Amino acid sequence: MVASDNYTVFGIQGILKESMRDATLMGVHEALLMRYGTKIGVAHGQSGRDEIGQEQHGRDDRESVTGRIKGLRRIAERYLPTGKVWGTVFEAVAGGGTERDELVLEAVYELWRAQDEGEAAIRWGSWLMRAGKGAKATGVVVRGVRAVGEEGRGGVDRRWREERGRGVGREDGTEDEEEDEVAR
Repeated sequence: MVASDNYTVFGIQGILKESMRDATLMGVHEALLMRYGTKIGVAHGQSGRDEIGQEQHGRDDRESVTGRIKGLRRIAERYLPTGKVWGTVFEAVAGGGTERDELVLEAVYELWRAQDEGEAAIRWGSWLMRAGKGAKATGVVVRGVRAVGEEGRGGVDRRWREERGRGVGREDGTEDEEEDEVAR
């Protein structure tokens, strides 16, 4: 048997299902999901193939984005992804910087929130700030702070201020009213 890039020998789905059955394979399962999720998330129709390795014929960008998001949702529904998986997928997609990548990133953020609301909010909010969408970023982080409750609030708030201090946000480095909203 010869393995191919799209895992057709046993099928990546079969491998993922099998790796969920044995707790000793949790690390392997997570690593496989990181790779599989990244392939789906960043698939831009390169080399004429979609997110699961099937030939594309005349698919436009909107269909490609829809396919990528559907593939990521399948991962969430079937394979028990961790917050670490979603973080890896998010970073891979974030490197694209196109409008269609933004739609996929938002979908990853929504899926990620189920495992780690605070981290997902910080990373998505930071990306939005870099994209010049400060009001939306603040709304995301405020929602994340509220969702983690009192115990996690300080950590999310601190991380958000660190991100802002690294130059994510206003170019002049000054704080504005939106940042004060996160602290409330």
